[in-house]
Amino acid sequence: MSPRNYKHALSLTSQLYFCSIPVRLDSYNNCSFSCGYCFARTRQGFGRTKQLKLASASALDVRLRRIEQGYSGSALDDFLRERIPIQLGGMSDPFSYSESKKRISLDIIKILAKYKYPYVISTKGVILAEEEYLCILKQSNVYVRFSVTVISPQLRRDIDRNCPELVQLYAAARTLSNSGIATSFRFQPIFPGHENCSYSIVEAAKQIGVRHISAEYLKVPIDANKMFSPSVKRALGGNPIQKYVKMGAKLIGREYILPISYRARHLLRLRNHVKQAGMTFGFADNDLLLHSDGKSCCSASDLYLKNIGTFESNIVSIAKNKRVGETISLDDFKNKWFPNHSISPYLNSTSRIPLRSRANPDWPEYFKRIWKGTHSVYHPGFFVGIKKSSSKDRNGNFLYKRILTRFDKPPTDS
Repeated sequence: MSPRNYKHALSLTSQLYFCSIPVRLDSYNNCSFSCGYCFARTRQGFGRTKQLKLASASALDVRLRRIEQGYSGSALDDFLRERIPIQLGGMSDPFSYSESKKRISLDIIKILAKYKYPYVISTKGVILAEEEYLCILKQSNVYVRFSVTVISPQLRRDIDRNCPELVQLYAAARTLSNSGIATSFRFQPIFPGHENCSYSIVEAAKQIGVRHISAEYLKVPIDANKMFSPSVKRALGGNPIQKYVKMGAKLIGREYILPISYRARHLLRLRNHVKQAGMTFGFADNDLLLHSDGKSCCSASDLYLKNIGTFESNIVSIAKNKRVGETISLDDFKNKWFPNHSISPYLNSTSRIPLRSRANPDWPEYFKRIWKGTHSVYHPGFFVGIKKSSSKDRNGNFLYKRILTRFDKPPTDS
């Protein structure tokens, strides 16, 4: 059966509640790598099925051309008009082995280069370091983020099944860096108990010319005992959920998250090491995004891409512009850009709110409900560094404050 068109290849993600670059583009609806902890299997997005579907580069060309001409007919178009960077590889790796046969990602980056549109590549693949791809990347407004599992070398091959070896990834990153392409490593995920394995990777990154490192701990979904591979389960004592609960993990949405007391100890040490090596650092766990370098969540894309916009109409971005001790109010939202069209069509049925009209901007209503904690877990108090006060604004909405945390101290003091 021939591959079908991937209708929802370009979309907004539900991370726009806290992410400054919430536009994703997937060349394929699934991935030919076989990571044993694959998050996409437990976070089903539009169109993620076993049957292979391919994105349309020509459709992207048409959309970007009409955007360039001033047209905007949807919230997604609104984001593109603002030049919010696209994340290429939001749900599936764009440079896995499918790319060697189909070459859809090659066609897509040619279109992005044509319009000099800013984008961030997320991948574990190495094919993009080949000359044909490299030639296009050199002409692009691009930032490449390689995902690296932090686990002991003895376990890596069984857990990162069918993925390039770490030495191959290093070689690809070096090729890109030597060609002047901004490159980062995303430690995703970090397995608890294996944190010390990250430091040799940081040293390699320094030698390669990597500019930024972000770090995120393994999240354990509620169906992990079924969905994780046998090798991942063994690495987590045979029962991932039980291990995380014993470590004090809390259930946030559908995932168990390790306690901040555990994560902070290791992440602060890692940040110090990265900063001393001359690279910027991003805290990629959602509750810690506020403390990353740059204005663009954990990716620091605003530091390494040119001529971009960032979506600052979210709680993390608003709080990033506050100093410790300053008040954070719902009114801070009013002067921020947000899409003129409805975002509801891009959310799954459980995330949408009932509205009389889809023709008008609905982000203000979403934002108000998020602020009150009635729509999402990502209310202001969820984020480390923001504390709810006893005061309210004139409309009865609680005020929050930016507070000093251990993450605000200079690296040498952590």
